[in-house]
Amino acid sequence: MVAYTYLLLLAAAFVQPNRASALPDAPANIQTDWVDSAFVTCLKKTYPNYPKGVTNPNVVLACRSSHKKRGGIDTDSFDLESRGLPGLAPVPGADCDGGEKGPLPKNFITDTDLSSQATAYCTQMKGDIIQSGLGQINKTFPNAVTKIGNELHGGKKVVLSILLAVTPQGRAVMKGGAVADAALMTGCTQTISELSKLCSAQLKWFNAGKAKTETTTGARGGGLDMTYGATDFAYASVEFTKP
Repeated sequence: MVAYTYLLLLAAAFVQPNRASALPDAPANIQTDWVDSAFVTCLKKTYPNYPKGVTNPNVVLACRSSHKKRGGIDTDSFDLESRGLPGLAPVPGADCDGGEKGPLPKNFITDTDLSSQATAYCTQMKGDIIQSGLGQINKTFPNAVTKIGNELHGGKKVVLSILLAVTPQGRAVMKGGAVADAALMTGCTQTISELSKLCSAQLKWFNAGKAKTETTTGARGGGLDMTYGATDFAYASVEFTKP
């Protein structure tokens, strides 16, 4: 009975709004400060107010290799025709900020917060993608999570920036009418959803309110190519930056 009472008191001591204690053995995979990825650093050379003001898909494409060493399949080096890739689709393998085991941003959202809105984001970008070859989303999340000491604190902010830049070849394909609007939306949605899955990291933490260990999967930044058959069609980027 004494032990049971002690556990109840211990659990109550940790119950605070927007707060949960991290497990001692939780991986140190959250940035302690805001750090620009190589991709963002590259874009800021042309657009110092990034994520605002990005207007040229060719600038985005020129910074593509800065996300990190190209992962998965490099469309500049591999014969996509021989792979028989169907229609408009994401290329297997994402370029995630920090590599496969890179850290979550200082403030992060869950991967499902990103993937659940993929269709809505693509719908919002659709007109700009068709007209100029560049779609973008800049959204501030007010309910992100951060790590302070050994605890996770909610109610923080983070800016989500999505860029989808169509290559010159891709723009020619769209101009020729080969890619239907529905196919464009499907390919875009699949690409953002794939990024949310591939560029993510799991964090174990102790939920004091429920007195149990939980695992949260957070979204990280990264980029992913899109192809139309053998054509290098577009590049999609997801980044999380300081609000």
